[in-house]
Amino acid sequence: MKKITNVYILLDCSAYMQGRPILKAQQVLIKYVRALAFSKSKVKIRIIGYNDTSFNLNPLNQIFTSGKPNIDEALKQLYYSLAREETTSTKRTRSIFMLHTSGTVIANNNHPLKLLFNIKEFAMGLRYIVVYGKTDGISKRALSAFVDTKDKILPYFSDSRLCSLVDSLFR
Repeated sequence: MKKITNVYILLDCSAYMQGRPILKAQQVLIKYVRALAFSKSKVKIRIIGYNDTSFNLNPLNQIFTSGKPNIDEALKQLYYSLAREETTSTKRTRSIFMLHTSGTVIANNNHPLKLLFNIKEFAMGLRYIVVYGKTDGISKRALSAFVDTKDKILPYFSDSRLCSLVDSLFR
């Protein structure tokens, strides 16, 4: 059985990402998809956009921004995706979770995040946050619950770094 790396990307598509931030994020996502296509490992990519609701995204299509950055919606969709796939996940599966955000987050109670940590794939996965703006104190606390350490909250995460990370997971 071939080793599989799942890459889950949550992208803030709220009005806070309007203009340059969403264009930059889309360029980064396109680079990720292209670079991972040539990875030595088998890689599955899933991109979930969120604002007032959550939805699947194709980075090659235009991404529209509107609404508020309700992270709970994206976390719920991620939870349901992982729960469905939990039975097919094996020892040969590793996962990377990336949250691309404006830096402003609306999280009602982070209940979906607590549920996600009950799923082994999420709890054992690598989690990073890429911030395209400034974060306030409340958003910073909500974001830091997603990652293990604050050094995984970054202003940029390159496609070459992602490919190196993917290739190193099974060494």
